[in-house]
Amino acid sequence: MTSRWLRCTAVTDGASDERTTRDRLLDAGVEIVQEHFAAVGERIGAGFQFVSPTEVARRAGVSKGMLYHCWGGHDGSAFDRYLTDLAARTLEQMAQPEVLRHEAERLRDAGVGLDAVVKLLAGIELTSVVDEPERRLSLLQSLTWITYSANTAIAAALNEANDRTYASLADMYDVVLPVFGRRMRAARDRRAGRPLDTGDLARALSCVTEGFAGEALHDRRVLDADISWPIDGTDEPTTLYAICLMSVVTALTEPVPT
Repeated sequence: MTSRWLRCTAVTDGASDERTTRDRLLDAGVEIVQEHFAAVGERIGAGFQFVSPTEVARRAGVSKGMLYHCWGGHDGSAFDRYLTDLAARTLEQMAQPEVLRHEAERLRDAGVGLDAVVKLLAGIELTSVVDEPERRLSLLQSLTWITYSANTAIAAALNEANDRTYASLADMYDVVLPVFGRRMRAARDRRAGRPLDTGDLARALSCVTEGFAGEALHDRRVLDADISWPIDGTDEPTTLYAICLMSVVTALTEPVPT
């Protein structure tokens, strides 16, 4: 076990390349998928069929045996475990909670109201998912893993990656909501179910984002700010996506009692 770990974490290209063998193999898988998604016009489901142990190992500059060695065996289950880790990595590329956190703190410090913050963050998030090639490909890749969800290990890896993203976003909401005098809506009767938490808010907003991003991939009108909506008391042209986010925030939170 120790020998395998040392071999799989060894630096393979000298001091200038600090990636582990496992990282090199995962990076190679991501590279293959991105190339083929781009080559077929980014059709959902078209990238992962090109990921094979032979091609992944060739791209990583290691033997195919090393891939099986790092993921624990020489049978099909080893490659399934590799695909499980690849699924988690591609999904995590989709989310950028640190970008949102930075923008939320900047807007908070500038004294911007909560509705305007949600509207501005909505524009940053959805536009980047649709317009930035790497994030657009990551979205398509993450959607494609649904095809592989029958594999329980891959499904578990996707859930774990999602949970990490939601936890990171929840930390941001824990900081931002009190600044605007809001908290998660309190449970009035604990017998009726558990209370809401910021993880629930993160999950709800992320699901809205993924749904609108999928729509915007084939109809960019979703990005148009053409609906009149009150933002901090003044009607402004707003996207349907931003309105939905504001509605979720309003529904799941409440003013902090004074």
